[in-house]
Amino acid sequence: MEEWLKPEISLPDVDADFHSSFIAGASHKVEIIVPFDDIHTRGLQGLMELSLETWRRVPDISDQVMEVSWGAHFAEYTTHAAGTVISPDEPVEKVDRILVGAVAFDEEGLILKEILLPRVDTLEERITAEISQILAEHAGMLVYVPHGSRMLQKVIEETPSVGMDIVRQLQGQLLTAALDPHANHVLQKCIVNLSAKANQAIVDDFCGQVVLLARHRHAGRVLERLLEHCPHQQVEPLVDELLENPVPFFYEPYGNFVLQRLLSHGNATSKTRVATAICSEAGYLARHHVANNVVRKAFVCCTPQDCERMEMAIVPNAQE
Repeated sequence: MEEWLKPEISLPDVDADFHSSFIAGASHKVEIIVPFDDIHTRGLQGLMELSLETWRRVPDISDQVMEVSWGAHFAEYTTHAAGTVISPDEPVEKVDRILVGAVAFDEEGLILKEILLPRVDTLEERITAEISQILAEHAGMLVYVPHGSRMLQKVIEETPSVGMDIVRQLQGQLLTAALDPHANHVLQKCIVNLSAKANQAIVDDFCGQVVLLARHRHAGRVLERLLEHCPHQQVEPLVDELLENPVPFFYEPYGNFVLQRLLSHGNATSKTRVATAICSEAGYLARHHVANNVVRKAFVCCTPQDCERMEMAIVPNAQE
C-alpha cells in the first residue's frame, strides 16, 4: 500500500508523462474538485487514489492536452478525454469529453488546487444551484482563468443570487479583478445582473481609484457598467473623482468612453460639468481625433443651454 502512494508511482502508458508530472508537482495540500461529477478530494494521497480509481474504471483512458494558458499564480488547460467506462454494475459506456482544468499554485510553485469543468459550449443544461454554489466558493481562483471566467458569467446569468456570493468571495481583490483581462468580465456581469445594493461593495472598493480605472483597458469597462446600471447617488463619489479634472480623459483611448457613458446615464449636474470642461478647451477638444467623440456625445446628451455654451466656445476657434 505504501508503494503506490509515492510520487514515483508507475503510471499507465497513456499520457504517463502528463499525469506523473502533475502528481510530482502537486503540493501535499492539493485539492481536487470536479463539481459536475460530485468529486472533491484533498491531499496527495487523495489525488493518487482518485487517479488509480479513474484508471481502474477507464483502463483505456486517453487525455490529449489541447491548449494551456498561464498566469502569475493560475493556469488553465483544455484536454480531450476519451475511453471506455467499465463497471460491474453498469453497462459498458464510451466517454468522449472536452474538459477544462483550472489550476492554482502555492508560493513554491506546486499545484495547490485543481478544478475540472466541462467546457461551457458543451453544456446542454442549466447549471444546478448546488454546482453554482461550489463554483462561487472558488471564484477567487476561477475569475483569473479564461474558461473559469466564462463559467462564472454563465452562473451569474442563470442564477443572479449566486453573483452576490461571487462578489463576497472577491472582496479585497475587486480592484485587481477589474484590471484583469478575464476577471473584469465577471464583475461586469455582476453589475448588470445584481441589485444596486449588491454592487455597493464594488463601488466602495473603487473609491479613490477612478483615475486608474478610467484609463485602463479592462477596468474602464467595469466603471462604464457601474455608470450605466447604478443609481447616480450610489456612484456619485466615483463621478466626483472623474470630474475633478476631466479634461485629460477626453484624450484617453479608454477614458473617453467612460465620459461618454457618463453623458448618456449621468444626471443633469454631471452633464453640465462635462460641458463646462469642454468650454475650457473647446477648440482643441473638438478637433482632436479622440476627444471629439466626447464633444459630439455632449451635444446629443446635454441641455440646450449647455449646447449653446459649447457652440459659442467652439465657433471662435473654427477659423483656426
